[in-house]
Amino acid sequence: MAKKIAGAVYMADQNKQEVLVGAGVGEAKVSINRWQRTPTGVRWGPNPDAPVDHSVGVLRVDKLNGEPLAILVNYACHPSIMGADNLLYSGDYTSYVQSVIEKVYNGVTALFSTGAGGDVKIAVLTEDGSQFRYTNLEDCRRYGTIIAAEAIKVAESIKTKPVKRVSARTKRVDLPLVSLPSPEDVEAELSRIKKQVAELEAQGKDAYVKRLHLEWAQRTLTALRNKTAPTSIPAEVQMLRIGEEIAFFAVPGELFVEVGLKIKEAMGLPGSFVVAYANGYIGYLPSKRAEEWGWCAHDDSYKLSTRPANFSGRIEDVLVAAAKELLSES
Repeated sequence: MAKKIAGAVYMADQNKQEVLVGAGVGEAKVSINRWQRTPTGVRWGPNPDAPVDHSVGVLRVDKLNGEPLAILVNYACHPSIMGADNLLYSGDYTSYVQSVIEKVYNGVTALFSTGAGGDVKIAVLTEDGSQFRYTNLEDCRRYGTIIAAEAIKVAESIKTKPVKRVSARTKRVDLPLVSLPSPEDVEAELSRIKKQVAELEAQGKDAYVKRLHLEWAQRTLTALRNKTAPTSIPAEVQMLRIGEEIAFFAVPGELFVEVGLKIKEAMGLPGSFVVAYANGYIGYLPSKRAEEWGWCAHDDSYKLSTRPANFSGRIEDVLVAAAKELLSES
């Protein structure tokens, strides 16, 4: 992988040329929020009333003669139509977004960046709409084609022009966690997990995930007792400015959609892009609304990491402020 990345950088450097650039936005209503609010918290399931971002952001790069050279599509949604049980090396729906665009524009390089879709899925649902369905590559093709078609429509309307400046800025931010568990609570959980691991192994079942939870509990308990458990996690965010009207704000995690919407609003440019999973991965980054609903208390994916707790919805203010600051400096 390292050699492939280095090779791609080298190829890009060798193929540098002057270009014309433009951006536009369309809409593809194929996604839905994947968390439902209940009287006791949240549960997994499609929620048509919760926030979502249907915008299809498009960056078009042309040669000086106006011929398309590259098209980048940004959409805020998990590429998880097929679910976790498939064993394919696949880009899910995103690979079809790229392949359709490259078929329409011969010789063009199509790129895809995932926006703030940490709580959003493609709306492939059961007949009554109450549950998600995990299906196959045909659904990936179908929904990828829908998004690609919208991106092509937008690309055709973009008027590219010369770019007088390109600038980049980075900033380290400290992202707050929710209140840490007590040593007593983690010690009790450690005992429960040990029993669960033993039961699974006795039944000949896979205990891999529970073993990771066990490692988390042991590590967290030690940190709490030693008073070294962090209450925030450092992260690097980035701003790439292209001309006066286009900017990309990059975050190294699964950003919830409402945070992304607020960041784009704060950026205020015609071509405002939010890119998640960028240059690292620190986990889910929830909105204030998600924390209020109880998501932070419900989700335990952080136990697969080195963090002692989930991120707090307060990350919303931190990231919006960082985006404003970096944009003003770029």
